[in-house]
Amino acid sequence: MGQGIGRLAVIGAGKMGETLISALLRAGEIEASNVIATAGHQPRLDQLQRTFGIATTLDNQEAVRGADLVLLCVKPQIAPKVLEELAPDLNPNQLIISIIAGLTTARIEGQLGGREIPVARAMPNTPSRIGYGMSAVCGGRWAKSEQLELARTIFAGLGRALVLDEKYFDAV
Repeated sequence: MGQGIGRLAVIGAGKMGETLISALLRAGEIEASNVIATAGHQPRLDQLQRTFGIATTLDNQEAVRGADLVLLCVKPQIAPKVLEELAPDLNPNQLIISIIAGLTTARIEGQLGGREIPVARAMPNTPSRIGYGMSAVCGGRWAKSEQLELARTIFAGLGRALVLDEKYFDAV
């Protein structure tokens, strides 16, 4: 799968973002040199850089430029601002995977200006942080089946994962 990821940008590398980075690096799915992460505070970035040897920045736009895969891990209350900020720098060759609670793929696509950018949504649960999680993954309007499989595989590294129609996400 490592070639499937390419360059990874983790926007809002809090607990779950860190968990995903750790799982992907530990499994050898990506090299640290292909990962860049953002966070709201420099001390957090310094800690991520020391722990994983990855690039970090406070600039979300800088992080997504040149990324093949963008993991959106920000808090729901700042998501609209972050998506507005990122929209000009995202393109249809990137896959955007959101773990933002309550934010549908349609809303993300709308906030990206309706451009044909592939969006997937994942809902990992708390046991994912220790490798025993169950994650659901769904795709937006422009996500292809191979992109959904890539997203499913990424979250399977945290336990188990399945692709599910988004209409079932509230039940999950």
